Amino acid sequence: MYEALSSQLPFFGDTFGAVLDQVIRHEPPSLTRISHGVPIRLVDMIRKLLDKAPDERYQSARELMVDLKRLRKDLEVESQISPVDGSSAATAAAGAPTAKNVLAVLPFSNITREPGDDWIGSGIAETVTADLKTVRGLTVLGRERVFDALRDLGSTDTGRVDERVSIDVGHQLRARWLVSGGYQRLGEAIRITARVVDVRSGSVIRTVKIDGQIGDIFALQDKIVYELSQGIDLTLNDSEVAAIERKETESVEAYEARSRAIMNILEGTPQALDRAIHLLEKATTLDPGYAAAWAALGAAYDFKGSFLGIRDLSMKAVDTLRRSVALNPKLTDGHRWLGMALMSVGRSDEAVASIEHAARLEPGDANVFSALGRLHWVGRGDLESGIRNLERAAAINPGPRIRPSATRVALRRPWRVRPGRGGVPARDRDATAFCVRPRGAADSRGVYQTRLRSLFAG
Repeated sequence: MYEALSSQLPFFGDTFGAVLDQVIRHEPPSLTRISHGVPIRLVDMIRKLLDKAPDERYQSARELMVDLKRLRKDLEVESQISPVDGSSAATAAAGAPTAKNVLAVLPFSNITREPGDDWIGSGIAETVTADLKTVRGLTVLGRERVFDALRDLGSTDTGRVDERVSIDVGHQLRARWLVSGGYQRLGEAIRITARVVDVRSGSVIRTVKIDGQIGDIFALQDKIVYELSQGIDLTLNDSEVAAIERKETESVEAYEARSRAIMNILEGTPQALDRAIHLLEKATTLDPGYAAAWAALGAAYDFKGSFLGIRDLSMKAVDTLRRSVALNPKLTDGHRWLGMALMSVGRSDEAVASIEHAARLEPGDANVFSALGRLHWVGRGDLESGIRNLERAAAINPGPRIRPSATRVALRRPWRVRPGRGGVPARDRDATAFCVRPRGAADSRGVYQTRLRSLFAG
């Protein structure tokens, strides 16, 4: 299927060994880069067929046949709709995004390649994402989701994203627009270049260049948001302008520490997590009123506590995150991460209330509903509610990283799920411990027992 659509093999090399290395270690070039006009849903189907993990591929030819028949019907509908009167319906039928104003912010590239300045690109992307989320009528994808998409496409150096890869990221995220750019720093002087790209056409809609001092980084970022919003014809009202101009912190040093910490959290290794905690403790010491830093610190505590099974660390995360949302009650991530920390210590009712509050604050954030789905499914053993929320997350953002996992489990085989049972020591039984038994014939091992935990951005 890949070769038929692209006129080239998905994996190639000069020797058998080189081809084998491609098959085992590398993803094939994205079809959206090679063959324009291929329906996005078909691209996803072929990516699924070529997935490295067997469990992530189609489990039967019948599953594939069902998806192909649905796609054929959608394409037949598309062919019957005139391009003038039904272009949006046709686009939706072909598997393209149905949301009109979905936007993703990529990491800004460090043009001078001075490693000590990498935090600036991460910080700009974080702040621009947060500011654009305040604009009505615009759905801004979360940073974790963008980072995952970059890794899916084999871009390990997320601070220096190739233009061709960025378009692939846009297609994978179902975004209409991409915001990206670069920066150059010389001493205290900095130049930031930002642009908005239309994903469907690949054309640059607007480019802005801003010069200033590193000490004025907050004002420079605000200016980027104003300029870019004009490029995509968005009108900012007074409350949105006030939200954009509101500073997270007065301390550039604290801001730098948090930006460096986020880079380490996204790296995902135990060593990087320890570095992140150290940096975030520094940031909150420099500015005790920095709500976003307290939120990230709480998430990092809980992430580490979940990995190591240290309940006291998750309890510390709860206290830290409560401080964050007290400082800024409108901080969606603070409420979401607080919910996950409460789940880690077995307080599932409070966890649900916290994440539902995050959903009210930001109803277009797929991460919130993904977290709520995992909480119902893993924390409470309520598969139906878990499925419903995971499906809502997938509807908001149908990319391959947010999948209704519980739906696949529930449909593949009926399961009995009993909280707090099955080989888990009594002292360690809490809302996240499960005994899972398939209804029907068991294999030679009989009962499957597992310990399920929700992770930071999982």
